[in-house]
Amino acid sequence: MLAVELVDIFAGYGSTTILDGVTLELDAAQLCAVLGPNGSGKSTLMRVIAGMLPSRGVVRLSGDTASDLDRAARARRVAFVPQQHELPVGFSVREIDALGRAPHQGALMRETQHDRGVIDGVLAACELTDVATRELCKLSGGEQQRVHVARALAQQPRVLLLDEAAAHLDVRHALSLYKLVRRAVSDDSIACLAVMHD
Repeated sequence: MLAVELVDIFAGYGSTTILDGVTLELDAAQLCAVLGPNGSGKSTLMRVIAGMLPSRGVVRLSGDTASDLDRAARARRVAFVPQQHELPVGFSVREIDALGRAPHQGALMRETQHDRGVIDGVLAACELTDVATRELCKLSGGEQQRVHVARALAQQPRVLLLDEAAAHLDVRHALSLYKLVRRAVSDDSIACLAVMHD
């Protein structure tokens, strides 16, 4: 079964069509890079899959039509790391990454032992354990980006969407991030669609 299937997708902004009849198939445990010039629709494609932009056509996630899924069900399947983030003030790195567990928790968002294990594991994998108690807004741009990737991985999604996730990282951390993503793809059978310019 395909992790992501797009059939004849049309999407855009106002009267401007950006995606014109796009079809895509992405298997579980597949890492696919999306390359193209600025303004070619890469981020638009990500937003359509994430359910953040209306489109015409069919979007299926693990065989289910995406429009039939409620927000929590969709969030359990798809995690999206956009190019830019609004930084919440006063939240620690660990608190931000704990938000990734929200789709798996009830309305009161009570953290279980399992949730704590997932969060701690992701913080370690993303080399963030030493800064887990620091405020997100006090970290460097590269560290902040790793926090957002860690939050997405804490969701334990079936599909990971990365929109230039390594854009603010130095070479060492970019390579580390790509290794981490490849390991998650192979070990956890995550389908990953990554927009990149590297």
